[in-house]
Amino acid sequence: MAVDQPTQVRAEADQPMPSLPMPAKAPAAVLGPFAALLIIAGASFKIMIEAWRPSLWRRPMREVLARQIYFTGITGLPIVLLAAIAVGLSAVSQLGSWLERLDMGERFGELIATVVMQNLAPLLVNFIVIGRSGMAVCTELGNMVVHGEPQVLESQGISVFDYLVIPRVVGMVIAVLGLTVGFVTVSLVGGYVVGTFLDLNRLSAGHYFSSILGSFRPLDMLTFLAKPMIPAAV
Repeated sequence: MAVDQPTQVRAEADQPMPSLPMPAKAPAAVLGPFAALLIIAGASFKIMIEAWRPSLWRRPMREVLARQIYFTGITGLPIVLLAAIAVGLSAVSQLGSWLERLDMGERFGELIATVVMQNLAPLLVNFIVIGRSGMAVCTELGNMVVHGEPQVLESQGISVFDYLVIPRVVGMVIAVLGLTVGFVTVSLVGGYVVGTFLDLNRLSAGHYFSSILGSFRPLDMLTFLAKPMIPAAV
């Protein structure tokens, strides 16, 4: 049976349009890390800006900051110092002994500054702080959320981010920086003293300290400050 042309056109118009192929969604495994990095970068930038605002540091904020510095820095000092003595003893004695055998004693300061100050000290101190304080802070904040404390703070007009996050992050940054300085000092001085007492060192005290100080450049200071502070802030 023949169908007139207008009827055929109307029938074709009533048919649903074929769906266009949509681009495949990126898997969560790809987007997840980038989203987390963006959140961390944004939060870190906000902390850097807000931490310099004098009106932020009211008495409750200062108390949280002091508690965080005490818990992270003071209570973590013994284990950091023990690790510093062990690292200093092994690095100073072994590196000095091998450099003397290779007749490269003039590079001792440069190598010990690179190994201990630029790499081992920030790495080990951040590992210790993450293991001790990082988990404790996460547990503390989790318990606060479970008990509804952020809602109580918001109902009182207090910024949850300002009160719960900024003092703890700033306190951890200050504590990690202090622990790193202590680690470097104890590892270099204590390692040399203990190594000399055990007759493991072959370097004089003058040559030892002058070679370290002579190899220290301004860029090394910037790197030394940035390496412990950035992981602590994150």
